[in-house]
Amino acid sequence: MEKKTDTAVNFGSLLSGERPLPHNLDAEKGVLGCMLNDPSLIVNAMSVLKTRDAFFSAAHRYISGAMFEMAKNEEAIDVLTLANALKKGSELVQAGGEIYLLELMNSVPSTANFDKYIDIVQDASVLRRLIRRSSETLQQCLQDEATAGDVLDQLHKEVIDISDNLFREESVALKAELGRAIDTIFRLAEGNKGEKGFSTGYRDLDDKIGGLKRGEMIVLAARPSIGKTTLAMNIAANVALSHTRGASDEKIAVGVFSLEMNTQSLVLRMVSSEAEISLKDVGNMNVTTNDFTNIQKAANVLAETEIHIDDSAQLDVMELRAKSRRMKEKFNVDLIVIDYLQLLRGRGLNSNSSREQEVAQISGAIKAIAKELNIPVIILAQMNRQAEQGGANKEAARPKLSQLRESGSIEQDADIVMILHRDRGRQIEEDQAKIEAEGMVTELIVAKNRNGETGIVELKFMPQFTKFLDNDPVAGFAGDYDNDQF
Repeated sequence: MEKKTDTAVNFGSLLSGERPLPHNLDAEKGVLGCMLNDPSLIVNAMSVLKTRDAFFSAAHRYISGAMFEMAKNEEAIDVLTLANALKKGSELVQAGGEIYLLELMNSVPSTANFDKYIDIVQDASVLRRLIRRSSETLQQCLQDEATAGDVLDQLHKEVIDISDNLFREESVALKAELGRAIDTIFRLAEGNKGEKGFSTGYRDLDDKIGGLKRGEMIVLAARPSIGKTTLAMNIAANVALSHTRGASDEKIAVGVFSLEMNTQSLVLRMVSSEAEISLKDVGNMNVTTNDFTNIQKAANVLAETEIHIDDSAQLDVMELRAKSRRMKEKFNVDLIVIDYLQLLRGRGLNSNSSREQEVAQISGAIKAIAKELNIPVIILAQMNRQAEQGGANKEAARPKLSQLRESGSIEQDADIVMILHRDRGRQIEEDQAKIEAEGMVTELIVAKNRNGETGIVELKFMPQFTKFLDNDPVAGFAGDYDNDQF
């Protein structure tokens, strides 16, 4: 315990000023002097430094804060107007008075080195933030209720936020990007695989959504026992095996978070699907020698994939984000599948928060994972009971976006929403032997597609193999899917 306390004191003495934090007062004067000589540079400083806290000197924080505020209000800025603004805020004395403002203005021979000055100030500011974050992390570690997961997640988020400040956000002229856009269009027309999203392994679905694109949140929804887990795992296997099937030039790693099924159950499904062996027969020990041969072949094929499964139950959004980052760092996953949204828990909400608020937090976190890691994320979700209510002719009506359970934020955050649908009542009435031999046509409704068209894709479901296949093209639905129409 004494050792921990001594370490904390060392950090405290550093922050109290016994050992100076990183700073460069001359560079700070240079930035302020350049802005006083050329007020148009203030906008540049605001975009890089963000706030007055980037300055180490208290006087410089007062001065820069007043200049940033005046620039926001589009006020004229010179030594006199700045002194007046500081005086109104009762900050002129702390800022050094009018004499110090004149000294700052005369401290630079020209504004030519403004970018260099601002880089020095920003770098020192980032180092100070890192020191403070390290001190806070140490104090958190010393608390009795601290958990490694919570501390690591908060530290990771803060470091990402700090690192983001090192990169300047600058606008790009449209004409400068037109050439690259035309090149991309030509490469797409020539069939360059690198310009498209990852293939799902389903021809018509790829045509509809353009593959699984980086940074996108894709929702796959259905009522229970329709096959959403099966389809998600089929897609995961297809992506992971795409390098062996000519759809990708290199091996693609896939991460799976299974909150409902354990790893062994998922693996058995994948082997059954790849080998096209009935899970029912495996369970009843009704497996032939030929079946064993196919199972071994399937296992050998799947052994070549990079699929990483986490079957932790009761995950909350913070744990999910932390585990997703670790998967990316450790295995470089390029696709994450989460089964399923309604089993995730929120974090940090008060006792009066509604389930809708919790789902909104979860949905926002999943979208953030997709953007932060720059990968597609497929999240499974359940439809509510209305999705199975029959229409006027008692046949199962096509489900709508509004029938997603706790749907508001999911619908808003998702880039693509796909709804798996078939008439379960009709399925029960049909000849089961025929279904096992020929499969069942199942609709995959692309109900939302932020960057493309909506519509309906037909797949063939082989229930005994837990496998979806492309359905042969038939004359059927064409055109955009209308959520109000069905």
